[in-house]
Amino acid sequence: MARLALDRTVHKSGVVPAILSILERFTISPRVMVIVFGLLSAAFAVIMPPFQFNDEDGHFIRAYELSRGQFIARKDDRVSPAVIALLREFPEQLNIDSEFRINWGAPGKIPAARIASNLFHPVRVKGPDEQPILNDPGHYYMPWAIPGSKIYCSIVYAPAALGILLARALHLPPLCFVYLARLFNSLTVASALALAFLIAPGYRVIFAGAAFLPMTLSLAGAISADSMTIACSMAGFAMVLRAREKRVSVLYLTALLVLFMVWGLCKTSIWGLPLILLVPRSRFSNTLRWSAYLGAVAVAMAAGVLSWQIVNAENVRAFAAGRLVNGIDTSANMLQLVHHPFQFGNWMFHVVHRHYREYLRQFVGGFGWLWVGLRLRNQIPALCVFAMSASATCISRPLSLLERALLLLVFFGAFVLIHAILFVSDGSPPPSRPASFQGRYMIPFCLAGLLAITPKKTILTPNIGSFIVLFTGIVYGFSSLLLIKSTYYL
Repeated sequence: MARLALDRTVHKSGVVPAILSILERFTISPRVMVIVFGLLSAAFAVIMPPFQFNDEDGHFIRAYELSRGQFIARKDDRVSPAVIALLREFPEQLNIDSEFRINWGAPGKIPAARIASNLFHPVRVKGPDEQPILNDPGHYYMPWAIPGSKIYCSIVYAPAALGILLARALHLPPLCFVYLARLFNSLTVASALALAFLIAPGYRVIFAGAAFLPMTLSLAGAISADSMTIACSMAGFAMVLRAREKRVSVLYLTALLVLFMVWGLCKTSIWGLPLILLVPRSRFSNTLRWSAYLGAVAVAMAAGVLSWQIVNAENVRAFAAGRLVNGIDTSANMLQLVHHPFQFGNWMFHVVHRHYREYLRQFVGGFGWLWVGLRLRNQIPALCVFAMSASATCISRPLSLLERALLLLVFFGAFVLIHAILFVSDGSPPPSRPASFQGRYMIPFCLAGLLAITPKKTILTPNIGSFIVLFTGIVYGFSSLLLIKSTYYL
């Protein structure tokens, strides 16, 4: 009888409406989505061999120093002999030739037994409590990654440092430092996703659409500055959207102000500041208080960024000096950007035109050192589902044209700002180096673009949207995990 009823439904309304009608009967709870996200991101954290995420060796060293109480990175990098031995045991799998040039082919492979041995039978290394880190030919990018990690605010490494601190307190092998740091980052992003679902439930499909991209799952399970940036971005968007639609307390607005200050310290995400304009004037008793609050948020974010630059000035100068040794004059690049903005705009246009396919591929999923991943044509369904998530959003207070314009400004402003920062830090005027922008940088601000294109009326119900996003995320997540396994392990 059930089969007959289903056949009648399909015959009367068509295949697609019938499928949507069946999917509507399944309720995907936010708790299930958070649990699945946590499990998938933890799987990425476990299956990726040590130090094979982007610049993970440098980020790991900075998180390790922070776990030992070094809030401001020291000029000389000193870690325990066991950590140095760990770095030597797991070099970047980059196929580096005898002249230390990267052969851009398939990365090298790692025996799984080597990882198991370091987890259960680590080699005991004797020596001084701390030793300087010397240039290691096996870690090609370390001379770039370590100075880069020092200019980021220490707050982005707090979750990873807590994981390392726990591993040290339990006297676990050094390799456990890496995996616990990754898992703490995964837990942080999962907690931010849960918070976003809780305080902005009408937008949960959009948040899930961004969260279940393979690239997001991978970044959540890596030791990097991206995981904390993504977590703050999810929380920031959710808190602003709730304040936009519902009355909130003074305590809530204070927490939002503090979050914006922390958000700005995460990889200098000052692009998020205009989002505070989405908080309507009606949340305040008069226009003066509304204006004062907006000004306070702007001052708090700017003061946080400026304060960090001041206390971390020595590392910023060391970063600039290191770039100069490699033929990159950051001061000259800044002057060129300020005095010749149209030349920069022309360069950026050509760079984006040349690399946009790679941007999209890395945005969906580029793993390891970014060349491991599905081809763009195989990632198109994931991109379509990501865009579709905007059509399953329940907005109780429709977005005005001005608000949509503001969201587009945030999206494109962040895109341009990151290109400008990378031009200053990595360019050589006239810019002759290839683009250093990577698709993963768009994850924190992609929510602004999604919100800007949300239709006035919901096209898909949240149940159907949640099911499609979750199903696609699981399929692409497992496919990516299998790809990483076949790429990196013997």
